[in-house]
Amino acid sequence: MIELELNDGLKDNLLDYLAIKGYAIGTMKVYKGHINKIFKEYQTLNKKTALDILKKYNRSYHRAILSLINEYCFYYEIDFNLKLPRVMKKPRPIPHTLNLEEIQRMIAAVDKPWDLFLRTVFGFGAGLRVSEVIRLSWQRFNWFEWLNNRDDEGNRGNGLYEVIDTKRGKNFYVTVPKQLMEDYYKYAKEGNMLNEFRIPDPGVIYDFGITKWNQTLKRTNLNLWKHSYAKMAYDYIRYNLLEKKCSPVLGKKVRIHWLRHSRATYLLEQGIPIEQISKLLGHSDIRTSMIYAETSMKTINESMKDIDSI
Repeated sequence: MIELELNDGLKDNLLDYLAIKGYAIGTMKVYKGHINKIFKEYQTLNKKTALDILKKYNRSYHRAILSLINEYCFYYEIDFNLKLPRVMKKPRPIPHTLNLEEIQRMIAAVDKPWDLFLRTVFGFGAGLRVSEVIRLSWQRFNWFEWLNNRDDEGNRGNGLYEVIDTKRGKNFYVTVPKQLMEDYYKYAKEGNMLNEFRIPDPGVIYDFGITKWNQTLKRTNLNLWKHSYAKMAYDYIRYNLLEKKCSPVLGKKVRIHWLRHSRATYLLEQGIPIEQISKLLGHSDIRTSMIYAETSMKTINESMKDIDSI
């Protein structure tokens, strides 16, 4: 087939297929908007209309959506495949970073337990994606080992956390700084969440107000529920934490992902090999991590000497 009809049924199926791909929330939102635009402006998709879309918009998202349609058709054995022209990839932009004083002000501006949330995005491993933090679970910490291992002075060390449901679909372990581990345990203890073994009961740590509708959707379609829950959590974070609390104290718009950028860049400045940072970040390609090597860190490095205070 050399032409594909762009009808509402195909659009709905494509959006459902997109929802189970596991993309970041911001990416999902942009994809959905551009898919709706393409289906509104075009009735059919063929080589001519595909080239028109790429020429008209000249955006990487539209090319990715056309590739997604190819993938969808292949997966569901629909006889349609577009031959897209090859393009040179644009260099990735230098990531935004925050200095230690700015990060501390952000943490001080939010209520408990959201200070732990921001510290987690920044402090676990080389920094976590927000999609990984919103599913943070008590059972993924190494509580037994951490509680029973002390140094000669009786102090516990760092902990470990297993990151699951990642963007690339791979699970991996990250280091949890000892003070952050202690504060999570204190939070669980104060909230009467410890069981008879002195460890927190299983369950997600942060509650974004899951509605009855979301619970119903979870039982009927787990993949769609994950997307719905993640979107709700991301909107809560963006409005209640960033826009209302963090941005005013910094005097500028701030994104949650900047904490992850800042942590990874700092570790690189401290001499941690880029290969280790890439593994901690959960990147599938070390070239993705190399962007941090291009960031100028003179000011940030000077202001983040006391990073352990986070």
